[in-house]
Amino acid sequence: MLRKAFLIFASVLAAAVAVSSAAVGQQGGSCQTTEASDPPRVILSCANGLVIEAEAPGAGASGFRLPALQAPPVSVDVTSRGVLVTLPPGKGPFQIMTPHAIVSARGTLFVVDVTAAGTAVFVVEGLVEVRRLDGSDPVELGGGDGVTVSAGTPMEVKQWPAEKVSALLMRFGR
Repeated sequence: MLRKAFLIFASVLAAAVAVSSAAVGQQGGSCQTTEASDPPRVILSCANGLVIEAEAPGAGASGFRLPALQAPPVSVDVTSRGVLVTLPPGKGPFQIMTPHAIVSARGTLFVVDVTAAGTAVFVVEGLVEVRRLDGSDPVELGGGDGVTVSAGTPMEVKQWPAEKVSALLMRFGR
């Protein structure tokens, strides 16, 4: 079932059509897609060191797409569930667009988790800038920092408790 989803997405991506799917892949070129099973996720690994792990179908299906054929990608759209991103320093620019926020990485390991109510961003290491979708209220997150972006509530950067971080990272086998 997952393999079929990968093949369908690869053909759609080659045609440069936007798709909302957990199975995002770019075959050949500078990025490869693989599957991980514990927990289920799709991993996009690029030659520049960028790695994007998206929760796989059956885990709630990330809404994850590349806006255009890019090698390596400089941005992705995430509309639901979680993605874990690794970007080595100096390998950017890279950003994630969600329905609530713009997340710009500066060489880091971080998680973006999207729900209907908001977007949560947690930085394991490095630096990430988070802004509202309209570009307002920029905040910078460092290692251990998290923020939630939702309509009508102030963005407050906090050190997340170990239990919350552990539960989030376990979704990606960490």
